[in-house]
Amino acid sequence: MIKAVELARRLAPLPRPILLVGQSGVGKGLLARFIHVQSARPGDFVAVAGGELSESLLHDQLAGHEAGAFTGAHRRVRGAFERAHNGTLFLDELPLWSHAAQSAVLRAVDERLITRLGAERELPLDCRVVLASNQPLDALVSSGRLLSDLRWRIGEFVIEIPPLAGRAVDVAALSYHFLDEARTGFGGPGPVLFDPAALEPARPTSRRP
Repeated sequence: MIKAVELARRLAPLPRPILLVGQSGVGKGLLARFIHVQSARPGDFVAVAGGELSESLLHDQLAGHEAGAFTGAHRRVRGAFERAHNGTLFLDELPLWSHAAQSAVLRAVDERLITRLGAERELPLDCRVVLASNQPLDALVSSGRLLSDLRWRIGEFVIEIPPLAGRAVDVAALSYHFLDEARTGFGGPGPVLFDPAALEPARPTSRRP
């Protein structure tokens, strides 16, 4: 994990896309925010989880729309790419994105341009893109779930985050973090401590034949 964080720190100032690969729950979103902070970019950190949205909603989420672009569009809405201008755009759950959405991302990353729905002109972009996947890119391409062009465009800088099962030394820090969140949420007194024995690694029990 130290190697992953150090690599993120070194890559943060570069304007190129970064791909985070790791199991669900290992902290890809937190590492993406860390990259944004380390990049010192003055814009905002904007996150989009494409797997939760339909095709039409996802396009609107990414590109935005002009007033009158469709029924109910009473005002101009900026998309995620535009809101992340001079900042960082985090695109999560890459394996769940449709090919059409992947094509839109590829074009925006390649040409640094985005067009709001209903607009007549393109908008220039300047945002760092961080993507996340819970599976290796080659496996996604082989299964047909990832466009090969996008794979080569975002596969230059990859940070692999080790699974939590292999990070036993993080257990105490994570346990205290979630304990403090629970204490704060329920308005309990603090600080609350674990019994030291509770944080010791579990030892395998011997079985009699």
